[in-house]
Amino acid sequence: AYGEPNYRVFGNLTIKGITHGIAFDAVVDLAEEWMEATAGFSFDRSLYEVRFGSGSFFEDLGDNLILDEIFLEVHIVASL
Repeated sequence: AYGEPNYRVFGNLTIKGITHGIAFDAVVDLAEEWMEATAGFSFDRSLYEVRFGSGSFFEDLGDNLILDEIFLEVHIVASL
């Protein structure tokens, strides 16, 4: 599926047993026998208590700081 996003996806993202609502745009292509969807979105890992190297939880990390924003790209192909 390529092109401009044509669907808004709403759902829940659960990491380490912590759930938050999430919404993002996706490109979805539907046919009689299959569906293909592609999306890319970011989320803040600190909301899910993922602390390793996070400036949200630790001070003075200097060059060891890891950004809290994670980008995830999803590509799904499914038979209907």
